Amino acid sequence: RKLHLDGGSGSVNIQLTNDTTGRANDGQGFQLQLAGDGTARVVQRENLDLAFDTNNTERARIDSSGRLLLGVSSSRSVGFAHRLQIEGTNAASSTQSFVRNSNDSSGPQIDFAKTRGTSTGSNTIVQDDDILGTIKFRAADGTDTASTAAEIRADIDGTPGSNDTPGRIVLSTTADGASSPTERMRIDSSGNLGINETSPSAKLQISAAYNETGLKVLGGGAGYSSPLIVGAASGTEYMRVDDDGRLLSGLTSAPGTVGGFSHINIGGTSINANGAIGLYRNTASPSSGQGIGAIYFANSDGNAGA
Repeated sequence: RKLHLDGGSGSVNIQLTNDTTGRANDGQGFQLQLAGDGTARVVQRENLDLAFDTNNTERARIDSSGRLLLGVSSSRSVGFAHRLQIEGTNAASSTQSFVRNSNDSSGPQIDFAKTRGTSTGSNTIVQDDDILGTIKFRAADGTDTASTAAEIRADIDGTPGSNDTPGRIVLSTTADGASSPTERMRIDSSGNLGINETSPSAKLQISAAYNETGLKVLGGGAGYSSPLIVGAASGTEYMRVDDDGRLLSGLTSAPGTVGGFSHINIGGTSINANGAIGLYRNTASPSSGQGIGAIYFANSDGNAGA
């Protein structure tokens, strides 16, 4: 051993100082320390950075505010100055990976957690609508990197309790000409999916503004059997639109010659078993002469022929 320092039952330090740090006492400069409980410390006593180099090149830095910087020597604000900052000029210097090696079905994970506590280690219960975590996608706009283009957010979606944390996922994008994102889609704690709808009451609910297309279903081209099929969870089919745009109810293909040029085809084994069309007027007792229902035949300009 070229150098051996023994602190006995107390701590032992190696202290480095210079004119910049001053050398008046133990609270200055840089120290390598072995505490009395065996904890080893690398201590920067000054309000300055601590840098780590390999191969004569800086690899990491902890600045005077406690931020860990990888690939850069000074902190920058991306929305705000983050505790961990990675910056580079290619994939190898600007990414991170998580690998789990275990003989089971589990993989690596990233955890976000939120409490209502005011100190580290707290477990104070959260409340409805609390944000649990957000992934933001920011872009340089020629001035800074503060503007958000899109975000994915997880919120509490109900009243939480012990081992009871209902949640929702919200996806937002920023419109052209705007600088902050607007919610576009959410999956709530009931599993309902809302598109432009913040309170979906069905497994899929789409709310479109006036003159907007709410839902567009396109087939895969020639030979694509049916771009839209409606049925029950049991597998029973109720209705489909085939690749020629024909509406089929009770049928899986257009029947014969008539079905070939009919855009609405209804099939069933009897009048009472799907083989009927009903026209209803939402009036209990219509006056004499009032129509109950009608079928109009029109030409291309919309004028009725019969």
